[in-house]
Amino acid sequence: MKSMFFSKTGSLSPVLFAPIMALLLISQTACDRGNSDEVFFKPLSVYNERIASYYDASVGRQPSDIEGNLRIYVDCSDGIYSAITTPVIQSTIEKVTQKFFRAADWYQLGLDREDPNSNGIKPIPAQNERDIYAFVTNQENYNTTQAPLEETLKQIVSGKNDALLITDFEEYSNGQIVKAGWAADYFIRWINAGNKIKFYYYSYDEIPKGSKASNGTKNLYFAIFTYGSTEKENGLLKLFDEALEPTNLMGSLKSFVIDPHAFLLSNNYGGKEKTGLLPKVEEGDDQAALAESYEKGNSSEILLNYQNGLNTDAQKKNFEAFDFGIDLATMSQDFKVDFLGGLTLNVEEAVSKVYTLTDINVEVRDVTEDYIKFIKWQEA
Repeated sequence: MKSMFFSKTGSLSPVLFAPIMALLLISQTACDRGNSDEVFFKPLSVYNERIASYYDASVGRQPSDIEGNLRIYVDCSDGIYSAITTPVIQSTIEKVTQKFFRAADWYQLGLDREDPNSNGIKPIPAQNERDIYAFVTNQENYNTTQAPLEETLKQIVSGKNDALLITDFEEYSNGQIVKAGWAADYFIRWINAGNKIKFYYYSYDEIPKGSKASNGTKNLYFAIFTYGSTEKENGLLKLFDEALEPTNLMGSLKSFVIDPHAFLLSNNYGGKEKTGLLPKVEEGDDQAALAESYEKGNSSEILLNYQNGLNTDAQKKNFEAFDFGIDLATMSQDFKVDFLGGLTLNVEEAVSKVYTLTDINVEVRDVTEDYIKFIKWQEA
């Protein structure tokens, strides 16, 4: 068996890991020892059903170590005071509160002048949904001079579950707003662990309590930290979107995503009948001669099995898998095909909003040994 892992990656700032996998299986008999004393002899094509699981284990797995409940953190600093009565923001908060009362743990963020030893992160006191709703929508609860946002991000990125942070992202140090990108390291840590962040935001005029004058326009963010690389059925992002779907709020909010798997990678042929591996038919070709050439390798054994994660998997996994009855050298010599020709990478949306595209690389790796170990581990 000769199986190869093809990953096409780009070098982006601050982070990127966006692979597309093509797994080649040249069907031969596998002979090796598993965890038992018996030697097993099976064609590797028998294990085609393991390919999607192998992809999950390699680059697209959903974490199985989720801990605790979903968490929602609300910035209660006075810079948010006027945001709460901005219609779009007010409606969004109302819908989120109604959706998540029982599905998440709620925390208020605000430094307590009377308790200097507190980290400023406290559960919102509530016995029922009405208490949460009343607290979050009440302007008078947004009255602290600053919220411990950096401490909150430390908690979020150290956790193993989804979290929502509602904030203006204004962090203070020695009484002054931190202008530098203080949150970047926490975002990078979260993304490099294979997670993603989606930001919804809306602009509002910051008008201090008791004043009619605006301090300027800024954004309130709904930052959704998704634990794992795939969207969960009961995940915070899915539930957040469901809360807003019946309204027109989604069209009012702006958004962007920081996601190591946000890039659409594909080929320009696609599908079992258009693998890019069959002889090219060009104008003027002698069809009879082409068919004769095709039969040299026994056409019935050229492509034994084909899987496409983008076409067949509900989660749209970036992999194609080919099971061949002949080796690539014979295929190339007899059929003059361009294996995996026409790969494309769509980064327009992500690059325009988050990343700077600096380089693109194509890597080819032989993962035969790794795939066999994976099969034996699952068979054990």
